[in-house]
Amino acid sequence: MSDVIRAAKVRRKVHEGWAEWLNEIPWDHYVTLTFKKNSGPDRARRTFTAWIRCLELEAGMPLFWFVGFEDGPLNGRLHMHGLVGNTRDLPANYIARKWKHGFSRIDLYEQDRGATHYITKYVVKEMFDYDVSPNLARALAARDRQPSLPGLVVLPTKRGKHV
Repeated sequence: MSDVIRAAKVRRKVHEGWAEWLNEIPWDHYVTLTFKKNSGPDRARRTFTAWIRCLELEAGMPLFWFVGFEDGPLNGRLHMHGLVGNTRDLPANYIARKWKHGFSRIDLYEQDRGATHYITKYVVKEMFDYDVSPNLARALAARDRQPSLPGLVVLPTKRGKHV
């Protein structure tokens, strides 16, 4: 077996492994975000992180996410596809309006629609990048502590703890 074929098989296994792992996480939204103007990867990361922080304030808990960065076919503009969790109580149109840097499309995450497989292409593609929430375990734990009683609203205190 040639090195090229062997490398392709390894990339496929890595891609499938990431997709399977991400598919086990309880995502709430699938997002596509673009920029009006050309943006480099460093600016895109900073802008994405600021957007996530804004949404965390609205959600009252830490968010978790996976995001892939890609240069687009139109003028080479960078765009992102991501999965975001702990946003289940935020309407998609509200989340979209918080993105002020270009086009945004926010969809409810549906596990059987293949988003994790599509988005994990960034893990094995050359010249593309991805990032995973550094607080994934903490954010998932915060989600588990949320009450699930209909109509009950949990408000954060000044220290960010729920009352």
